Amino acid sequence: MAQNESVSRLTRQFRPLYSIRNELHTFMDTFSILSNERIASIRDIQKNPSQTLKGITRVTRGGNTIGFFLSNDEFAELVESHEALSSPAFVSRVAKSRRELKSGKGKALASVMKEYGL
Repeated sequence: MAQNESVSRLTRQFRPLYSIRNELHTFMDTFSILSNERIASIRDIQKNPSQTLKGITRVTRGGNTIGFFLSNDEFAELVESHEALSSPAFVSRVAKSRRELKSGKGKALASVMKEYGL
């Protein structure tokens, strides 16, 4: 069986988990963005704001965080991710998948990967 067929069969068989995985991908992107934040003091920002304030920047004074700067693109992505994760459809899919896993309908990832040769 070709790998694409295996993935397709796996996707159909485990649709609830696969769907949640795709939606959580957006959420993980947000965490990835935050892990790449820049840190700048008020003094650095005053000296050269256009060089200092890019992407996501943690603003500090005396070593303490006093706020964050988000570029327009970063802010739009953050709002979009928040809206997606807050949707009633997403929340109900997570609840349904948790119920299915709790009732024993799920499989361990390692066994699924082994079964499909991944």
